[in-house]
Amino acid sequence: MDVTQWAIDLKLAPVDQHGLEDLVRIGNTPQKLVPRARIALRSDGTRLNGAIAQDVGVSLPTVHRWQHRVQDQGVDGLLRDKTRPSRIQPVAPDVVERVVEMTLNEPPRRGDALEQSHHGGGQRGERERASGQWPSGRHPCPSACRHPL
Repeated sequence: MDVTQWAIDLKLAPVDQHGLEDLVRIGNTPQKLVPRARIALRSDGTRLNGAIAQDVGVSLPTVHRWQHRVQDQGVDGLLRDKTRPSRIQPVAPDVVERVVEMTLNEPPRRGDALEQSHHGGGQRGERERASGQWPSGRHPCPSACRHPL
């Protein structure tokens, strides 16, 4: 039997072992933490990693990931997920500077899309404003809007 298949002996301190046992036993532990704690508890060097994976109900790479996390960061490493970069790319500083500059220095142009949508804009808005009839039966602006039509 290949020695690399045996679980890493994490040599947990008694206080850490009791803490992990409590996490598994208590009913209100977040469910993503329970398998992590069970992996750490079973990684005592006496079991095969495959047996731990099967017993806990996770994949073998998952067993390896959490064993290495405990080795590197201790038991506290089980309690938090690894930080990942945001999906949303940050806005380039030159773009931020340009937008701020435009906001501070350029007045809005008459007929902008925002102004048209806010005031009903376009020919349809002129007809409706003249007739006093709105398609929804009410004014298009929120009630807090106090501009004259």
